[in-house]
Amino acid sequence: MLETAPDEHQLVASVQSPTEDLMFNGTAEWAGASVRIALPQAAREVISPDVPMRVLVTAIASPALLYIDSIEENHFTVERMQVPGLETSDSVTFHWLAITRVKGAEQRRQVSEAFENAIARYPKIGSLKRVGSVTETVIGE
Repeated sequence: MLETAPDEHQLVASVQSPTEDLMFNGTAEWAGASVRIALPQAAREVISPDVPMRVLVTAIASPALLYIDSIEENHFTVERMQVPGLETSDSVTFHWLAITRVKGAEQRRQVSEAFENAIARYPKIGSLKRVGSVTETVIGE
């Protein structure tokens, strides 16, 4: 809650996650052989080895069936599936996104009490509702 003037407040929100994830991204090219993408050394020092990396790839400007062949602690390998009858170029540029967990933050944390406290302090703004594991603010109730 942000106080914009005496007795005037504005609700300010941000995405809050129960996990502390790090995201790395880039662009690479598949050119006939597997592509191995290694995360930078600095990143390796803060990534948890106990939570598997998740990786997404998207081909750019060319139809291609790309997939993640393997995921290791600090790198992953992208491969391309050939489909008979599908005309594609010999090389494919793709974007990649790797999602990892911060070392020392392997466990999910509880949703911040700060959010709940802000709603409790300013009841005119709305009510706090829990829907499963999601917290939803309803304005004006």
